[in-house]
Amino acid sequence: MKLKHILAWVFVILFVGVVAYSFSAEIPFGHSLTKLAKYYVDNTARETGIPNFVTAIVVSYRGFDTLGEVTVLLLATLGVIGILPWEKHEKVKKAHPVLLWGIKIVFPIILLVGAYIVIHGHLTPGGGFQAGAVVASAFLLYMVSLSAHLDLEGFAFTEAIAGAGFALIGVAGIFAGGAFLYNFIPKGNLFDLFSGGIIPIVYILIGLKVSSELTEVVSHMMKGGAEQ
Repeated sequence: MKLKHILAWVFVILFVGVVAYSFSAEIPFGHSLTKLAKYYVDNTARETGIPNFVTAIVVSYRGFDTLGEVTVLLLATLGVIGILPWEKHEKVKKAHPVLLWGIKIVFPIILLVGAYIVIHGHLTPGGGFQAGAVVASAFLLYMVSLSAHLDLEGFAFTEAIAGAGFALIGVAGIFAGGAFLYNFIPKGNLFDLFSGGIIPIVYILIGLKVSSELTEVVSHMMKGGAEQ
């Protein structure tokens, strides 16, 4: 038996042992809340107007951190664009007819799922980052299936508008309530689709920004790979 096989079996045995111990040790997960966690549980729905605590924390309570996350993604996109080529390329080859019909059926469904996730992100699990990844996967499937590259000018424009909108809403909160991303729009009724004030708006902008940037990254990586 080779050394790599021995190491693989050792890793599997250790992993199974750790999992078995975690089930038998009765680790008290979530039994005691920290002071901050207790504040979120007691006040999030009342202060933000939405039932999804994760979304409320990401977009409201720690909005600066979320702004940093989308900025990091922007910098990563700019890095890929700077390293890999921007030129347009023609289709390399024609895909199989089954694949062509399949992408026509699946592509709009994936976009619809992504739209649902971002629109309901303040009510159910999901949100802008998840929806952005789902929408980008639709364009990735399109490019891979058809061996084609998209015109990225529209994606770049959408990313810029979404990013600027996110920042402007945050700054407007400073003038309206003295805090970045202060929720200055009426919150509505809990569990209603049109509720949460600025939170669903910000999450839609994040979804547009993330989907555009990920699509740009994948497209440039495909172009760079095609030229090598």
